[in-house]
Amino acid sequence: GASQPLTHCFVGQVLDYNPAEALAVVDFRNKVLRDQTVEWITPEQTIPAPVTTLLTQDLEIVDSAHGGLKRWINCPIIPNEFTLLRARISGKL
Repeated sequence: GASQPLTHCFVGQVLDYNPAEALAVVDFRNKVLRDQTVEWITPEQTIPAPVTTLLTQDLEIVDSAHGGLKRWINCPIIPNEFTLLRARISGKL
């Protein structure tokens, strides 16, 4: 059959989680900006949430993350080893 156009891109994978701060370390594969909405995907659920916090490994505030970087990000769920992030491609439903 005909393939469907892409509506989302893979953003990254959760590597670690700090429950006291509700922050996760994500190994980013594509660019994400602060205030952008990403979807947290687990085998059980998909949760959309805005990126309100992006920190370097040294806990410095940054406005974006991109492929090849590991950043702390606000985490609206308790992630597991299968938690992935994706983002809607601009202009796509």
